[in-house]
Amino acid sequence: MNLCGSVSAVHLNFQSNTISMGSVLAFRSGESMGHTLRIPFEKRSSKGACPLQVVCIDYPRPELENTVNFLEAASLSASFRSAPRPTKPLKVIIAGAGLAGLSTAKYLADAGHKPLLLEARDVLGGKVASWKDDDGDWYETGLHIFFGAYPNVLNLFGELDELSMQCILIALNRFLQEKNGSKMAFLDGNPPERLCTPIVNHIESLGGEVRLNSRIKKIELKDDGTVKNYLLNNGNTIEGDAYVIATPVDILKLLLPEGWREISYFKKLEKLVGVPVINVHIWFDRKLKNTYDHLLFSRSSLLSVYADMSVACKEYYNPNQSMLELVFAPAEEWIARSDSEIIDATMKELAKLFPNEISADQSKAKVVKYHIVKTTRSVYKTVPNCEPCRPLQRSPIEGFYLAGDYTKQKYLASMEGAVLSGKLCAQSIVQDYELLRTLGQRKSTGASVH
Repeated sequence: MNLCGSVSAVHLNFQSNTISMGSVLAFRSGESMGHTLRIPFEKRSSKGACPLQVVCIDYPRPELENTVNFLEAASLSASFRSAPRPTKPLKVIIAGAGLAGLSTAKYLADAGHKPLLLEARDVLGGKVASWKDDDGDWYETGLHIFFGAYPNVLNLFGELDELSMQCILIALNRFLQEKNGSKMAFLDGNPPERLCTPIVNHIESLGGEVRLNSRIKKIELKDDGTVKNYLLNNGNTIEGDAYVIATPVDILKLLLPEGWREISYFKKLEKLVGVPVINVHIWFDRKLKNTYDHLLFSRSSLLSVYADMSVACKEYYNPNQSMLELVFAPAEEWIARSDSEIIDATMKELAKLFPNEISADQSKAKVVKYHIVKTTRSVYKTVPNCEPCRPLQRSPIEGFYLAGDYTKQKYLASMEGAVLSGKLCAQSIVQDYELLRTLGQRKSTGASVH
């Protein structure tokens, strides 16, 4: 039975012989919150046992594709394609080719502008980056699964007409065809090639540009405090009509010019701090029997979620060996420890989860190899009063914008939040077109900006 709602607070009203759920805290469907669910039960004498008979009824799953969130996402995407073509496209310099930066560049290109996307590393994706080892196997920054309630991500998939994206859509058939099930799925391959590269191809097909190995060293300012250029580590400077930082919040804070740090908009960022994350990949010498084609939540105190990617991902499929990908969390006390210490701790936890197949001393399933990816500062930690500190995409500095899952949007840190932040950032720049053109004209004539 599929339940679309879950209850975290129940008030038992024995006087009326009903269970009132007027204070429901965790219904997934917003339309259900606050409704009263009445379940009849048989009242017994207090002298004897008082069993409670509860009848659960499946709550029909709403058509997600027709919900407000999906329609809003589709409408926002369409607004870029239907926007009036600019008489002179803006050159927008974007730092960071994670999902937020890719999304910003994609939608600016859709609106007729010319984004230049700069990535510090030699791989696309940011928090969804992956690498191939000498054996041809992939290992990833994190365990990434797509949910059916990711309207902006799913719209993004549908907007890209690459053959590779069509393959992804086939692999994500739960998203597109299952109407009554829980919608969750992995990509059918590694994220840089299967997700990020098609976005880059789309950007470049519309006149945009993406450069790897282009790390920003400094945001250089003009006399009026606005951005003059981005100075790269190689000594080159990059100028544009508008500038975006689409890096994690901790990197942004390192790049902030001294003159901006006391501005309230930027000062609030001190409250947003990324947490360490460790992603563990272990290849075994045999196929584990008790794994499934799905994301699994662990009862372990160290391993939060995991998946057997040899069955969950088409590209990683192996009929003879399992590859477990696990998120090691909380990681604060482990981020500085050696890989061997982390693997030993992981194997001890796996021995508890798979007692018939895995033992800490490898007397059962043996480890063929492993990879560990440490991210010292990943998604921001959600602590009390941090929500007001999340910045809007349009900064108080004319011509300077932010994108990232930590910025102000309706989701917490997630792939959906990153993509939506990029759309909102691009929307702000498109809305500011006339202002940015005016600033550019003043710049070309040598006039000062106030």
